[in-house]
Amino acid sequence: MGIKDDTKEKVAIKIIEKARLRRHMHSDIGGEACSMLEGVNKEITMLKRFSGRHPNIIRLIEVIETRDIVCSVMEYCSGGEYFDLIA
Repeated sequence: MGIKDDTKEKVAIKIIEKARLRRHMHSDIGGEACSMLEGVNKEITMLKRFSGRHPNIIRLIEVIETRDIVCSVMEYCSGGEYFDLIA
């Protein structure tokens, strides 16, 4: 969790190490093998496209990318981990 400087609102921060993701493969929606890094890029693309268009989709505020990490800043949702709620 973080705090936006300008608005003082709570935000969720997801930091992903690129090197770790390049080593892992998975199947995408079409069944093709792709790196987890490609999957993260697809996730960010979708969040950018749909952010703010539906109340049940997390609002993506900013993406910061360096040579080593991808960092996405999203709206903060209180109430615990989603996985814990559905499990």
